[in-house]
Amino acid sequence: MVNKADVAAEVAERLHGADPDARQYVDAVFDVIMGHVAAGERVQILGFGTFDSVERAARVGRNPRTGAAIQVPASVSPRFHAGQTFRTQVSDGSAASATAAPAAPAEAKKAGTKNADTKKASAEKAGTKKAVAEKAGAKKAKAADRKSAKAVAQKPIETAAAKPAETVAAKPVRSEKKKAAKAADEKAAKLTPKKLAKSLKGVKKSAKAGKAGKK
Repeated sequence: MVNKADVAAEVAERLHGADPDARQYVDAVFDVIMGHVAAGERVQILGFGTFDSVERAARVGRNPRTGAAIQVPASVSPRFHAGQTFRTQVSDGSAASATAAPAAPAEAKKAGTKNADTKKASAEKAGTKKAVAEKAGAKKAKAADRKSAKAVAQKPIETAAAKPAETVAAKPVRSEKKKAAKAADEKAAKLTPKKLAKSLKGVKKSAKAGKAGKK
C-alpha cells in the first residue's frame, strides 16, 4: 500500500527536489480539491478524473447489529469518477501483470524441459558408449571363439593325417617281413639235409663270388 508520504517522496524524486517541499505540494493539492468539493463544486483533472459531491436524502435504515429500524438523516458525500486515461492505465497495468505472472511458470517449465532434454541426451550418450563397448567385447569374444574352434579343428586333422600315414607306412613293411620269414621257414622245413647242404654250398659260392667282384 502507498500512503501520502510515499507519494510525496516519489514526487520529490521525480522533480529532483526535497521531501519536505514535495510533501507540502501534495498536501496543498489535496486541500484544494477537498475545499472545492466541500463547497459543492466539481474538480475535474483531465486524464485523471472528476471529484464532486452527491446529496443523499433522509431515509430509514437498519441497525446491522440489532436489525432495528433507524432514521438516517440527509447527507452529502464526496464522489470520484476516474478519467479515461486513468482507467486505461489501470486496465493495461492489470493486463501486463496478468501476462507477466504466467511468464515465471513458463520460464520454469522451459528450464525444466531443457534440463530434462540435457539429462536425456546424457543418458543416451552413456547408453551409446555402453553399447559400443559391449559390441567391441562381443567382437573380441567371437574372434577368440573362432580362434579356439580353428585350433581344435586343425589338431585332430593333423593327428589323424599323421597317424594313419605312419600306420599305413609301417604296416606293409611289417607284413612283408613276416611273409618273408614265413616263406623262409616253410622253405627250410621242406629241404632235406642233402638239399640243405647243397643250398648252403651254393650260398657260400655266391658269397665268394660277391667278394671277388668287390676286389
